[in-house]
Amino acid sequence: MMARVLELGADINEGDDMLKMGYPTYGTPLLRAIKIGETEAVRFLLDRGASITKPGYDGLTPLEVVRGEGVAREIRELVETAVEKERIK
Repeated sequence: MMARVLELGADINEGDDMLKMGYPTYGTPLLRAIKIGETEAVRFLLDRGASITKPGYDGLTPLEVVRGEGVAREIRELVETAVEKERIK
């Protein structure tokens, strides 16, 4: 479903809000996927260029979020790898 929404022109980094997504809100689709533990969604969004630097409503970037407690190891590794790839560019 996410692929189709992007095909229709959705902004992969568009901020969420309570009217669009309900409560709670996080800031971006990537941050939402990280915080709710959706590994495949994190992978999908990163593969398609989701921002790893755009902070959420709490002011934290995806990297800062994954370094906190309660985030699955695989999600942490996906984000850290994306950050490293971005630094190499």
